Amino acid sequence: MDTYASDVAALADTLDLQNAVHIGHSAGGGEAARYVARAKPGRVAKAVLIGAVTPIMIRSPKNTSGLPTEVFDGFRTALVANRAQFYRDIPAGPFFGFNRPGAKISEGLIQNWWRQAMMGGIKAQYDCIKALSETDFTEDLKAISKPTLILHGDDDQIVPIADSSLLSAKLVRDASLKVYPGLPHGMCTTHPDTINPDLLAFIKGYSARASDDGRCGAPEHALGRVPYGVLQKLALSLDEAKPDGLLLAGRYRLLDHERALERLMPAAVAKTSTSSSAVPIAQASWLAGLTSNIRRRHRKSSPRSSASRCSRTVIRCRSKRPRCSSPSPIQLRLP
Repeated sequence: MDTYASDVAALADTLDLQNAVHIGHSAGGGEAARYVARAKPGRVAKAVLIGAVTPIMIRSPKNTSGLPTEVFDGFRTALVANRAQFYRDIPAGPFFGFNRPGAKISEGLIQNWWRQAMMGGIKAQYDCIKALSETDFTEDLKAISKPTLILHGDDDQIVPIADSSLLSAKLVRDASLKVYPGLPHGMCTTHPDTINPDLLAFIKGYSARASDDGRCGAPEHALGRVPYGVLQKLALSLDEAKPDGLLLAGRYRLLDHERALERLMPAAVAKTSTSSSAVPIAQASWLAGLTSNIRRRHRKSSPRSSASRCSRTVIRCRSKRPRCSSPSPIQLRLP
């Protein structure tokens, strides 16, 4: 994996890339994570990990929930025995989810995947199985300081989400996790109309950065000076499942930028609450400014009766910043 990351570094240096967005899928997600964690200052603006093998796939005493070594030994055995058939079985089955009942099978996608795989060298492919399964990216993820979007389908049969993205999202300090119900490992190919808009929104979005005096400089939005980082990190407790297409992962739901603006503007009401059903988020001073904007907008443009139709979500903000003037929990009612 160090070789893969070094290749990216050499390419970025040769092209003199500045503030690039690096997107990696599957094993490429591990490659992107390692490069971004070690990149020269100014080279990287953001990162996207899609169905990535991070933090580590193989089972070990330190990773007891990982996949057993026998799984990857089976891949190596099948590769050596009949590479052409192995690379036909993967896309025809679990990679695109074509082995699921009712799946819409595309022979073209299967053949194109096979074509690309057969263009590679078998020795490199054999070694790659070890690299993608046994490399530990934990420290790389912890070292990433750039805004990172983590995408995963919850029906991924190649890289199980529970042992990958759900863990990675907890290690990257500025990460947003989005989980797509029912989508496979190859969701970028099977569902481009779903994935591409989310990628584009993240690439074009803004990420908040605090200045030295503790105040956050944020771009102007329709809702006022709302830092993207706040909207990106609003953690909503999942007391019940809701078919709103927002970011679903374990106990948390994270709002992405565009949907947050759409949902917060029409009829959001903010008030203090002492509920214990809460998820901590950082930068309470930002949230205080956000709720102030919400109150003003709501009074001007939204009928008070609309608040009664909103679902209730509780968010507890905690901050070590001396500028935080609202230590009490904030409750946002979202439509």
